[in-house]
Amino acid sequence: MLLKIFCLGLSWVGLMLEVIVMTRYSIREAKKHLSRLIHQSLSGEEVIIARGEKPLVKLIPLASISKERVFGSLKGTGYVDDCFSAPLPAEVLATWEGK
Repeated sequence: MLLKIFCLGLSWVGLMLEVIVMTRYSIREAKKHLSRLIHQSLSGEEVIIARGEKPLVKLIPLASISKERVFGSLKGTGYVDDCFSAPLPAEVLATWEGK
C-alpha cells in the first residue's frame, strides 16, 4: 500500500498560493518502484523514503547537468583594474602582517 500525504505550503508571492505535494514510501516500496519514484521526482513531486514512521531520505532531481567545460570560454568577460598590482597602503599592509 502506497501512502500519499498531501501538505500545503503557503507562500505569498503576490496573491499566489503554492501547493506542495509530498509522497512517502517505505524502503521496500521504494526498492520495488524506484523508476516510478524517479519519474515522480523529476516531474516536481517531493518523494520521501521512510523507515516505519520516520522519514529518512528525500528524493530530489539534480540540477541540470552542465556541458563539458571549455577552457577560455569566459575570455573577455572581465578585467583586472590597474590598481590590482599597486602596492598596498602602509596601514593595510600592517594589518595583513599582524602589526
